[in-house]
Amino acid sequence: MREHYYIDGYNFLCSYYAQPVRGRTKRTLEEAREHLVNFLKEFSAISGCKVTVVFDGKKFMGEKDHRVPKERESVRVIYAPPSSDADSTIESLVYKELYKEKIYVVSSDAVLRQTCLGIGVLVMKPENFLKYSAQLLQSVQIHHKYNAPTVRVETPLSEKIRSVFEDIISQ
Repeated sequence: MREHYYIDGYNFLCSYYAQPVRGRTKRTLEEAREHLVNFLKEFSAISGCKVTVVFDGKKFMGEKDHRVPKERESVRVIYAPPSSDADSTIESLVYKELYKEKIYVVSSDAVLRQTCLGIGVLVMKPENFLKYSAQLLQSVQIHHKYNAPTVRVETPLSEKIRSVFEDIISQ
């Protein structure tokens, strides 16, 4: 089983935007969510892990199908039902996981982190997740920079095999 990261969506966004970054433009909430999902898709593609991001759904009753999980390639986006919040939804999802040693919860919420530790999963603050993902991206870039490019095969293998067999048969 591969690693699975559960991200507390708005908590992550608040932590991210609380950090002063030069040149960062202000975004609408929808743009910020979309930016986060795109960032997580890139992280998932590089790391090979699964990612589920959970947003509170109470404030977004006007959105279509806000309680329906939305698959976006390797990142699953879930809006918590109106009777719940993202923390409770994450706790419930994590509790149902079988391989808890491969589960990470990313949140700065102390209660959620403590509860998840009690369930038996690993926890991480958003700042640490951002550092980890930056290191992962850097290591991939270094790997590509110093590895020789793959040799391009000019003819498909089946054509080469066919020509060898034709040579053997004709002898």
